[in-house]
Amino acid sequence: MAATAIQAVYVRGHEERTDPKFHIVFRIDIQAHVRSWQMWRRYSEFTDRHIELTKSVGVPPPSPLPPKHAFAMLRSLKNEALLEGRRAGLETYLRAIVSAKDSRWLDTFALREFLGIPTGKQAASGTGGLGSIGDGVGGLQFTSSTWLDEHMDLQARVRDIRADINKRDALAERGDVGGAHSTNVQAKKKLAGVLTRVGVLVAGLDALVVQSGMSEGELQRRTDMVARLQDDCEKLAKMLTVATRQQTSSSSAGRNTTAASDRAALFGGGARGGEPAVSSKPIARVFGVPQPPKETEETRPLDDHGVVQLQQAKMDQQDAQLSQLTAILQRQKQLGTAINNELAQHIELLDGLHNDVERVGGKLTAAKKQLNRLG
Repeated sequence: MAATAIQAVYVRGHEERTDPKFHIVFRIDIQAHVRSWQMWRRYSEFTDRHIELTKSVGVPPPSPLPPKHAFAMLRSLKNEALLEGRRAGLETYLRAIVSAKDSRWLDTFALREFLGIPTGKQAASGTGGLGSIGDGVGGLQFTSSTWLDEHMDLQARVRDIRADINKRDALAERGDVGGAHSTNVQAKKKLAGVLTRVGVLVAGLDALVVQSGMSEGELQRRTDMVARLQDDCEKLAKMLTVATRQQTSSSSAGRNTTAASDRAALFGGGARGGEPAVSSKPIARVFGVPQPPKETEETRPLDDHGVVQLQQAKMDQQDAQLSQLTAILQRQKQLGTAINNELAQHIELLDGLHNDVERVGGKLTAAKKQLNRLG
């Protein structure tokens, strides 16, 4: 999927051009999340780009181009039926690329340039068909609208990763360990691509501020949008990492539970002969009256994995709040240090002024004594 998250593409008409010579161009309408635009392309440009896509990807696009009629080019320029058939074929060709599950053709720089997608950043390789973008060297920069397009597409990516996590948990509950592992690996690859694109989004925002002179309110709003996106990515990374450890430990825990139950059944609940039964409760101090766990509206629709993930999210939120508090305290410490330094300078100045006053007072006393002698 391209960086601007194309929603629809149409070829809705054609037009005759005479510069540099008589030819036909087709109008391509592209619709994204928050904007739409038009491109005019000749049929020969379609064929050239088709060859380039086939070479760069290794396989041709999912739909073929409409055929080119040999020895009938001049006749087709005036034949409305042939032009309408070619228009419909070109629209089918582009729609097949945009709607294909395999986004290799749509992620190529050749097609994005052909459709006039204004992001202009190179697609990063090795992301499993994610269409991640690189540092954008040699490409166009973000505009205000394309930056929002990229942010909305990244939000859609984050939702896809959450869906993969839910799918992984469902597979794990059914006992499909292999399927759960492969889904987890796929989600990690997607998250790596999203993190790369988030970094590009941050750099694009900095460049956009310098170029367009964005207001402070809009800059703060977009900065908060990026921060929330980064927090979501961090939470997803922890969920993916912790889940792998839980899957590994759950199998060993299941084996240990089975062994403990067999031992209890063998020795009659943990006692042999005259030996007292050993309690399995850990020895710990309890402050106050112990309260049984209560079900809440937030935890009621969740399963065990969901409760663990909710707890992890709450802990992450507390860690983020603690980090903010730490930053505030550090700023307060810096302010206190600066005030202390300034007070020390003022004390030094006051000490110097006091010495000067004493010195001038001594001179005035000596002058007064001399005047008394003269008088």
